[in-house]
Amino acid sequence: MRGVRYLGPDGWHEVRSQLTVGADGRFSQVRQLAGIVPVKSAPPMDVLWFRLPRLPEDPDVAGGVLGGIGRGRILIVLDRFDYWQAGLVFPKGHYQELRSQGVESVRRSIIEAEPHFSKHSESLTDWHQLSLLSVEANRCECWHKPGLLLIGDAAHVMSPVGGVGINYAIQDAVVAANVLTEPLRSGRVQEAHLAEVQRQRLWPTRVIQSMQSFMQERLIAPALLPAGGKCPMGAPPAGPHSDSWDLARPPHCLRRSPRPPEFRVGKDGQTVVLGNTSSLMAHAFADVATVSILVRLRPLCWCWLIGSGLQDPA
Repeated sequence: MRGVRYLGPDGWHEVRSQLTVGADGRFSQVRQLAGIVPVKSAPPMDVLWFRLPRLPEDPDVAGGVLGGIGRGRILIVLDRFDYWQAGLVFPKGHYQELRSQGVESVRRSIIEAEPHFSKHSESLTDWHQLSLLSVEANRCECWHKPGLLLIGDAAHVMSPVGGVGINYAIQDAVVAANVLTEPLRSGRVQEAHLAEVQRQRLWPTRVIQSMQSFMQERLIAPALLPAGGKCPMGAPPAGPHSDSWDLARPPHCLRRSPRPPEFRVGKDGQTVVLGNTSSLMAHAFADVATVSILVRLRPLCWCWLIGSGLQDPA
């Protein structure tokens, strides 16, 4: 690849460069045109995304996240100050069944999960107020071709669990800058340099995706099992996975925690550590002790785990 062609108001244009970086998201056009096909995995959930009005009697929420669990649904409610952004998590593949039951079933699920929002749910009167967020994760086996490098969601789509997608995309960019600055300056970017970017970022990405899969299977999937009633705080949901809370033997990938990369500034060797901002998963979340604590806080952490990875749809 030697650049890109794009369509502007005055017609087609061509920009040539020694390196093209595909950072155009989970539906990457650059990746598609390059013929790179990601390996997909399907987390066991989808999300209905909608707004609820903020009422005068609503309390201020420490941390900005509320939610609850009831009858195979997880409700996440994010405080947007002048309204509530809400997500109803349900088992993947059940969207048509849910839609056939109408908006009333969504209102009922909200009340079962968190009765405080019963009055708020009355604002939902039409299915067009709801948006489906299909949750998926994937990773490309190879992130590069001669003259092309994929980073961020173009290279690896993360599950919303833990809200690490933006952090890992930024960390990809930091590593790419560290590895490629000098080759770009000298005009001698080789595919080995692009492979080095992937080498440095592949292991942390695999670790966190494995961690997300672990949490989805051990925490979220059991919570989405049909149950006879609301799952009590601190108690595992009933069902075939109710005995799956034993973390005495965690997956091998959880025994080491990936560290955020350092961003090298100038030739004086000064470095700036790229922190993991608000994401617990990017650094300490792979620590088994941390996971054990989250398991003890099950319903609350389910809402935080998923809610921290959700953003308002464009």
